[in-house]
Amino acid sequence: MGRKATFVTALLALAASAALAAACEKTPEACVHEGGTATCLTRAICEKCGEEYGELGAHVYGEWKSDETNHRKECTIEGCGAKSEEAAHAYTITKSDDTNHWNECKCGAKSGVEAHAYTVAKSDDTNHWNECECGAKSGVEAHAYTVAKSDDTQHWNECECGAKSGVEAHAYTVAKSDDTQHWNECVCGYETEKSNHVYSLIEGDVYDEYSCECGFKNEEKKFKKTVDNVDKDLVLSGTTCALDLTGVSEYASVESIKLIVGGTETDLGNNINALNAETLRTETQKHGKQTITVVVKTADGVSHTVLVPVVIVTKEISTMTELQDCVKWLGGAMDNIYGYYTLRCDITTESGFVVKNGGISYSSGNAFRGTLDGRGFSVSFNSSAGGCGLFGTMNGATLKNITIKDAWNNNGNRPMLAYNAYNVTFEKVKLIINNGGVKNGTEGYTPIIGASMHGCTFKETEIVSNIEIKNVFYDAKNNIFESLTITADVTGKFSKDIELTALPEGVTIHPKTQA
Repeated sequence: MGRKATFVTALLALAASAALAAACEKTPEACVHEGGTATCLTRAICEKCGEEYGELGAHVYGEWKSDETNHRKECTIEGCGAKSEEAAHAYTITKSDDTNHWNECKCGAKSGVEAHAYTVAKSDDTNHWNECECGAKSGVEAHAYTVAKSDDTQHWNECECGAKSGVEAHAYTVAKSDDTQHWNECVCGYETEKSNHVYSLIEGDVYDEYSCECGFKNEEKKFKKTVDNVDKDLVLSGTTCALDLTGVSEYASVESIKLIVGGTETDLGNNINALNAETLRTETQKHGKQTITVVVKTADGVSHTVLVPVVIVTKEISTMTELQDCVKWLGGAMDNIYGYYTLRCDITTESGFVVKNGGISYSSGNAFRGTLDGRGFSVSFNSSAGGCGLFGTMNGATLKNITIKDAWNNNGNRPMLAYNAYNVTFEKVKLIINNGGVKNGTEGYTPIIGASMHGCTFKETEIVSNIEIKNVFYDAKNNIFESLTITADVTGKFSKDIELTALPEGVTIHPKTQA
């Protein structure tokens, strides 16, 4: 069939050539051929004379063709059948798509087609993924550094794929401890080697504590060294003196009890229930608010110093006789009176009481130099019964927390408190003048302090007079009036040198008739 077609084609070509030649003025032998296309089977046919001329054309090979083992290219000219590059497959090209990978021959034949197996974990600086052996990637994600990691020298954050970020050397800046050991810790949590606590005794104001150099404190060995009841009275006029250590931690023994004033020690023994107070009773200048030093020892043999604030009371007073005997300076060769005296009750002049005249001295002389603490009680008496008032002369003394009621008679040297007062502190004192008179209207012998009152301090002090008085004070100099309220009809002056119109700061006068 193929040869017949070729023959027919040739005949048609000859017929066309003859027709062209008839049209051409020249014979085929004289024609300059042109046109036409040669193939691998036929030469080109001249478009003018129709004669074949030239050489056969080259084969035109098409796409690869293959079977299971070989591949080739075939000429596409109909009837040719020529073959080229015929050879066995060589699978030298690696190929893949979204699901599979294979090896491929240049002809396109495939071998070893397999689904991807993403078994190799891979990463770079920003992402991680799983990779098939063919190079295909799956699950490409940016790193998430959510896992804290460390070794002996460094710490970092790590992605689940193993990529690291923020690698830094440990810095052991955080001190940590538990009940038995201490160590340093990096912010990442990595710890140094732990050491057992070693305690030292650290003395404090409230507690003695056992502290390790790391700062950990042993609460079980903590020792409380303060008492619950501070400024408790230590009364020396009783048969025994006891010290209250309630509130102090448990101890095994008392080693010493001492009163230390101005560097001088007074030994009070070592029995808190029966202090050795004989020497202290005579040391009246040390009475009043003091601190007693007690050294106790715990069962483990450690000594602790306990400071006990107390008020050393020279005597508790309950009668006018006791009051006069304790606080009234009588003058003459009588020594200074020191001590801290308190009232146990309200005191009035008892039947048969004999008033002694007080002594008069001046700023450098002897006087009452102690403290009378009324503890809120009152004293009622008649100063006309004895000269120079309750105290005679006061110098450096303190009168506080007391009300004194007096039937005052100024027909002589009869002031309520003292003839002279130097550097005396009056605190929370109320003085009530119930009756009496002013001697011929003179300026001297005023009702509270008869003559000189120098350098005294008044705190929350009140004077109430139920009678008219001329001058409140006589010779008042260099005094401090934090708060002095006077309720009285005063007809003269505040003192001989101070007019009522020029009252010192802190002094208030209310007329009795308007009160």
